[in-house]
Amino acid sequence: MNLAPQGFTTMGAIEKMKEFVTNFAKSEEALKEVKSTANILNWLQNMKLESVPREALDELLDLIEIAEDKSKIALVDLLRLLIVHEANAVHLLHKHWEKLEVSICGYLQCIDISDPEAKVI
Repeated sequence: MNLAPQGFTTMGAIEKMKEFVTNFAKSEEALKEVKSTANILNWLQNMKLESVPREALDELLDLIEIAEDKSKIALVDLLRLLIVHEANAVHLLHKHWEKLEVSICGYLQCIDISDPEAKVI
């Protein structure tokens, strides 16, 4: 039995992910809180996981930083798909390690995983 987590690619739902991330990047919250989302929106049109412009990665991390609940989960799942490519991983880990640690690891530490309805503590 394969216990690997199911993601958007294994479920054949890349288009669903693209739509969800695009909607969040165009949301009022994102436009108010994030300096720019133009690069991530441009990249999402073709969405080649192995070739993401660094500016789009930067904007993705900015979006992850402000996102909550389902939006954060979708953005982190996209990040999970991108980080397996060496160029993406090098950029993210060298430039954004602190933001990754706070926005993702810190967020996960504040969730009561025993309660599926729980919000961040």
